[in-house]
Amino acid sequence: MTQPSRESGGNFPKLVCDQYDNVHLFYGALPEPGLPADIYYRTDAGNAWSEPANIIAVQEPVAIRFDAVISPDTDMFHLIWMNAWINGQLYYSHAPLASASDPRAWSTPRPLANQVSNASNTGNATIAIDSAGVIHIVYGTYDQTFTQLAVQHITSSNGGQTWSLPTTVYSIATPIPSDIGARVTIDGQDRIHVAITMRSQEYGLASELGYMQSTDGGQSWSAYQKISDKSTSFQGLSTLAVYTFGDNEVHLTWHDPRRLHQWSFDGGRTWNGPIEMIGLGAAFGGPNALTKDSAGELYMVTATGDGVYSASFDGTQWGLPEPIDDRSIDPHGQDIATCQGNQLHVAYYDRTGDTRVWYSTRSVNAPHRDRLPIPKPTPMPVPTPAAIQPTLNPSEPGLADWAGSQEPTQPDAFWPLVAALIPVTLLLIGSIILQRRSH
Repeated sequence: MTQPSRESGGNFPKLVCDQYDNVHLFYGALPEPGLPADIYYRTDAGNAWSEPANIIAVQEPVAIRFDAVISPDTDMFHLIWMNAWINGQLYYSHAPLASASDPRAWSTPRPLANQVSNASNTGNATIAIDSAGVIHIVYGTYDQTFTQLAVQHITSSNGGQTWSLPTTVYSIATPIPSDIGARVTIDGQDRIHVAITMRSQEYGLASELGYMQSTDGGQSWSAYQKISDKSTSFQGLSTLAVYTFGDNEVHLTWHDPRRLHQWSFDGGRTWNGPIEMIGLGAAFGGPNALTKDSAGELYMVTATGDGVYSASFDGTQWGLPEPIDDRSIDPHGQDIATCQGNQLHVAYYDRTGDTRVWYSTRSVNAPHRDRLPIPKPTPMPVPTPAAIQPTLNPSEPGLADWAGSQEPTQPDAFWPLVAALIPVTLLLIGSIILQRRSH
């Protein structure tokens, strides 16, 4: 990895690689009191990182826990985030990929859900797109007592213009106040995979992880499968994340607080593991995020109290940890993405000191793909004006009544009637003249 570079003050970075092999980074500002928590964006399109662009001015306490996807058929970015640390709202906005750095290109942020669970280490809200272009979002909610928990699912089939009513994926009543969160991904066969994390609000008192999937676009869901409800320490379980590659490969990662991993090659019907990924002690700062290079090798990124680390998976076990950042910091929200086939990109933020977002990249031994320019959006065709019908002029003699009528009498029908009456009129006049002469 390159030496980490400081990007900007912020939190919860989200990395996305587009279909043209350009990297995109979203993060939220950590505002000073009284200042808005704006959302920032950068990209390496054009072979160099762009300057930070303040794309969305957020008039809320914070903007945190981002997730983003790109519609491959429309080149449209879809972005979601939370507006509060506890009991907040889920927000959504979209913009064309080619103009994502232009604040004017982003749609007006709209709230999609209220009372959304947003406590640390539960997974929060995530977004995915299926092969038909339908957008799927899952998120956790709770009631005012924080004991009635649920995972909800909403969809949009028109590019985020309108959204379905929420349907419940999973619900549970807990004996103590708790939080629930969910992560979603969709495989190559359009199966929807959801990873669920539940944790007590009192630290370490109770926790449970579970998994579900849908094969019909979210109309029905499999039975809840408990992944774990035990822990090797008082800290409990945390941050179950799910990743898919291709048609049938599914991976789950979590903390207990060891970094654990289990995987399936048949779409989640049977599982291998779990095994420990890296023995670095406890780490609840975010998921053990996964990505694959163009050769099919799996990589992860994780964080601990003394740095950020990566490792690769050979199909049966994980290799030795490779340090990305070995400073004594408090890294959180780590994310990883692969672009151009052999370029790994990592981002995270440090909760100590100046709370900066940090970034690092590395080349790996895999086939390289050249990046492509992002196509400009195709201008919408200007519709040809319809032929304008002549407007009747009320000032023209004899047409005032027609101008105000919804179904005007057509003047063209009047003249044939007049022509037909002329002979009759002449006969009547002639008859009268003859009668007078006879007298």
